[in-house]
Amino acid sequence: MSNPSKSLFLLVVCLAVLPCGLLAQAGPGGGGGAGGGSSRSSSPDGQSAVRAFSPVVVAKESARQIFTLAAGRLRPQMQATHSVPVAGVVTAVNVRPGQAVKQGQELFVLQREDAGSSFAPVVIRSRIDGVVSQVNASIYLEMRAGDSGATVVAADKLLLEVQISDRDARYISAGIPVQAELYTGEVLEGVTSGMGPVPDYLTGLYLLQCTFDSGAEFLGQFVTLRLPVAELQGFFVPNSLLVRRYGKYFLWLANEKNQLELREVVPGRRVDQEMQILEGLIEGDRYVRAITGREKEGEVVPGLEMKE
Repeated sequence: MSNPSKSLFLLVVCLAVLPCGLLAQAGPGGGGGAGGGSSRSSSPDGQSAVRAFSPVVVAKESARQIFTLAAGRLRPQMQATHSVPVAGVVTAVNVRPGQAVKQGQELFVLQREDAGSSFAPVVIRSRIDGVVSQVNASIYLEMRAGDSGATVVAADKLLLEVQISDRDARYISAGIPVQAELYTGEVLEGVTSGMGPVPDYLTGLYLLQCTFDSGAEFLGQFVTLRLPVAELQGFFVPNSLLVRRYGKYFLWLANEKNQLELREVVPGRRVDQEMQILEGLIEGDRYVRAITGREKEGEVVPGLEMKE
């Protein structure tokens, strides 16, 4: 047998008798075989994360903000309609919709029509800084006194008008921070700027105005407004933990021995996915973090040890 053939034969024999345990240890992952297998992390961080989890929550008083929702479209807080002071024919138009203009910038020019008389052209200039939203004037267009030739809107501040109920109106005042959410999920920050003292007597709703320091790209956008109307203090637990029996509400607690105890509670106002507890819960009580519906009084809370 040649030397290369002999070496290959010895390698095959060695692999055949090598213990399976050694082969498993040789795989990537150190203890999981050729594929590394599954292993439990023994890192201090992993252990502390497991130890930090508790099957019960200690009741503590806290605060929750109550919001009401309203909706509307953003519009400019200020706009200027530029009408012609006299009848005439348009001889020049110097702007287009969407164009940014400065106060005093020329918008369009009008030549008065008066047989036998000569008048200087009438130049219509922008009264404010902003963006041209509409141009009605066009070359050779005959316009009458009072006709609108162009409209400019201020782009630095946007206005939102929404209607709110009398129940919520009593909590609203000027200067309250608000958030308006666009359909894209983008959120605009603003403040309440004013509300009329009387409602619309047909609907009973009050008209609330909010202002936003945003650009012209949001003009006309439909937004949903979150208005803070009240703040609640007390205990709040997830709705899913309340057990309803015979028209009453109960909550699973852990007693001094870590045994399950079903206690009656009096719920208050719902806040998102939580319920305010008015009675039946005190500071330091421990309630079960998650329930299955198969709990029984006297059983040890899963994840805790029985105390004597």
